[in-house]
Amino acid sequence: MLPSLQKALRVPTRNLTSSQTVRTATYLILGKPGGGKGTISKKILSNHDGFVHISTGDILRDEVAKSTDVGKKAKGIMESGGLLPDDLMVEVRAGAGAKRHHIAH
Repeated sequence: MLPSLQKALRVPTRNLTSSQTVRTATYLILGKPGGGKGTISKKILSNHDGFVHISTGDILRDEVAKSTDVGKKAKGIMESGGLLPDDLMVEVRAGAGAKRHHIAH
């Protein structure tokens, strides 16, 4: 995994003492646009409590609609059907869009 992506996906460990252990699981569902990632995520969420669904596509569309800096950078690439570079996706994950979508970082 890319170090920048690994850092962006870290799970916060708040209020833990040195003797406490936290076990977490992160599932990353990848696929082409319209490939069913959202559908399978809904199935997972309906069967398991405690999971959170984060859609970078939803965040990006929101950023484009709001004409944010990230949205402006992503718009042309998205309209041409291209893939956004990793550094822009990390910015999406760590930036204001993530905060508006209540994503911890």
